[in-house]
Amino acid sequence: MSEYGKFIDELHGVGYVINEVTRCLDDTWLNDAVSYFASIPNALLHHSTPTRLSVLDNDYHIPPPDTEYQAEHSPTVAEFYGAAVAEAALNSESPEGLEPFEIDGRQAELVDLVSGTSARVWQTTDDHQVIVSFAFSSGGDTVLTNPLQLPGQFLANVPPAAGVVSVGQEDAVAFTNYIAEVANERGISSNNIFVTGHSLGAGTAEYVAQQTGVGGVAFAGQGIVPSDSAVGDGSNFINMITYGDPWGTLSSDIEGTQPIAADFDPENGKHPHWGNVVLLGDVQEQEELQDTFNKPFHDNALYFLVKFFERGISFHFPGNQGADLGIEAGGSIVSAFPGTHQHGEVFDAGNLTIAETLAANEERTDYHAASLPDSESEMPAALTEAAANVSADASESVLSELTGGEPGLAQGGMAALADVVGVVGADAGVQLDAVA
Repeated sequence: MSEYGKFIDELHGVGYVINEVTRCLDDTWLNDAVSYFASIPNALLHHSTPTRLSVLDNDYHIPPPDTEYQAEHSPTVAEFYGAAVAEAALNSESPEGLEPFEIDGRQAELVDLVSGTSARVWQTTDDHQVIVSFAFSSGGDTVLTNPLQLPGQFLANVPPAAGVVSVGQEDAVAFTNYIAEVANERGISSNNIFVTGHSLGAGTAEYVAQQTGVGGVAFAGQGIVPSDSAVGDGSNFINMITYGDPWGTLSSDIEGTQPIAADFDPENGKHPHWGNVVLLGDVQEQEELQDTFNKPFHDNALYFLVKFFERGISFHFPGNQGADLGIEAGGSIVSAFPGTHQHGEVFDAGNLTIAETLAANEERTDYHAASLPDSESEMPAALTEAAANVSADASESVLSELTGGEPGLAQGGMAALADVVGVVGADAGVQLDAVA
């Protein structure tokens, strides 16, 4: 494992500290009040429900769905993508094929400022299947009306990247259970409950699917922690990942990953994606991703950070997955951002269900034919020497504070969070730049 890979491992303690502080602050009257009032502008624009965190206290548990039925009768990939993108948009138009899932005459929506959980709920116009969509970091356009959501969403990236289940992910399961209970009262069974999201939202959707068994399609999400309490086998869930995306390939089940990813182990890795992975774009970009990060770091971490953000702009932004799938992103910053472009051949899966998409992906054998280097065994010797310099010059003081075993973990860990989020929250930074 590279020095950066070891650094991410050392962040496990930081992720735990962030999680426990978040847990203490999340379940307070102050968070209830501030989240409610901060959500009012969005509620007026979207005609949606103001945030009431009391819905997270429900004790309903989604009955495990029939995964095979869900995969075969799911909404289309384009509808999942539309819901994922619309979660971050301020426009009032519903994505094609979808309409708001309403509670008391308003679209169901939730933004928990402390845990970073942000969700909006849709249903298909034809057969009333429900899609819970989770937001990516910064919330896209919605940051203009609710900037208070930024800190919680930024910090929500850290625990999952460090191998810790976040409070936000747990809250997302509770919110999905609440929506499923409301849907069930209307005659909509768990076979028709789905989840989606992009980036941070994709990882959140993965966790909800892992813990409830519901199906869905997520875009550009990192891997998540394996769980003994997982429901189902993930056969009704797809992760759309773009070759060369430094955040989406932050996992143990995709070859040719950058040095901060977990060791490649498709069977027993410690940070895999939940369910199935469908790779988009150009396989050569994955080779270039590894080659780029295996070059010398010029005795500091600046090269790594610049390249991480640069590739995040070109490969991670949601418009990229839309272009690679031949799906129009629709109005908002998602489609207007200049870094959006198509990579490789288009995988025309927009009108396909989950099962049809997986079957079509099986036919793309030639598309993925290029051999990807193993990120551990073929790592150039120059990386080891360069990373050692990085560790000495840039990481030593931070690591000593984070892992010293003394009060330095609690005292110095929080002081280092800005640097940590700069690395693991690349998608959030990119989108903040876009908003600015």
